[in-house]
Amino acid sequence: MQSRVISGPRLKCVINGRVFGIVTSFRYEIRSSHAPAQGLDQNTVQEWIPTTYRVSGQVGVLRLHGTGGLEGAGVVAFSDDVLRQKYLTIELVDRVTERTVFSAINSVVSAQSWQVAAKGLLTGSFAFEAENQTNNEAAP
Repeated sequence: MQSRVISGPRLKCVINGRVFGIVTSFRYEIRSSHAPAQGLDQNTVQEWIPTTYRVSGQVGVLRLHGTGGLEGAGVVAFSDDVLRQKYLTIELVDRVTERTVFSAINSVVSAQSWQVAAKGLLTGSFAFEAENQTNNEAAP
């Protein structure tokens, strides 16, 4: 019987339709900000008005041969071309079932870090911010 638990190494990170790496860690956060609406001569909030919806997160990956990092994969622009950077789609896909577990739409990479130990694997992480997200595992 197949386990119903989704583990990190079972996920692959797909960026703009191309496999980028094997996921070692993942976290994301959704912030929906609200502003208070107050009436004249009222000291209490009458209602909360939604203002923004922000998705941000961080993905840890094992880097694969031939990807060239985020710049080589065309995900992040090189420093002299940063103003031409495009939006991207980040998907975490189950390697066994090929189902998309998480997708960040119209994303930008805001930070990245990479490390390797002697006789170790090249691992890294990148932070992202996105316009929206979908979770295909969620019940309708």
